[in-house]
Amino acid sequence: MSAAGDDIYGRPRRRRMEIFAFLFLTAVLMPVLSHAQLFTLTKDQMIELTAQNPFDRFPDGRPKVPDSLIERTRGLSAEEVFAVLPGKNFRNQYADGFQILHPNKRLVGRAFTVQFMPVRPDLDSVITARAKAAGFDRMNNQTAIDML
Repeated sequence: MSAAGDDIYGRPRRRRMEIFAFLFLTAVLMPVLSHAQLFTLTKDQMIELTAQNPFDRFPDGRPKVPDSLIERTRGLSAEEVFAVLPGKNFRNQYADGFQILHPNKRLVGRAFTVQFMPVRPDLDSVITARAKAAGFDRMNNQTAIDML
């Protein structure tokens, strides 16, 4: 590290957190501004795709990382967290440009992954039927935000 709080590339910690906050807000707000469909996995599909999960699950099948593990990560930097991934065979993970907006606070929590795709007429009826079965009018950008 070149200076206190700098990362291995010499970027100040505050700058990294500013970039992270920008990317986070972009990820949250962009779906509201775009026209897309929300595709969801069934509980069985979620369990199948995350079969190696050693933890409990939420009612919809999503893995539930224990609170104790989340608390343990509170003392780690993003670089320390990402350093573990290659050893677990996650070799294609990438994140860059984190910015620290509040130096005395850590943002730690469970992830909620959302994938949007442009509206496709051939899938719209299937996605709308799934939404109605789940109690939604339709699966759209706002649905993902409401789920959070």
